[in-house]
Amino acid sequence: MGFRGKSVVVTGATRIGRAAAEAFAREHASIVLVGRNEDVLNEVSGVVRAVGGEAAACATDLTSPASADAVVSAAVAAYGH
Repeated sequence: MGFRGKSVVVTGATRIGRAAAEAFAREHASIVLVGRNEDVLNEVSGVVRAVGGEAAACATDLTSPASADAVVSAAVAAYGH
């Protein structure tokens, strides 16, 4: 399975989603990391890049539709789709 050229949104990237983000990164995915803690998102972004993925961080709490819209906007801004 390869994810080169594919974009993936990983929620909970500062906690349980971190392992998923790292797995997608090893398959060379472009990942939008979503979580509430910006410092941890930046740390996870570094790990993603170190193992072969691309990373864009979106610090937000997905409890509102506006937050979900922000994640989609971040994905489009970072990766064009």
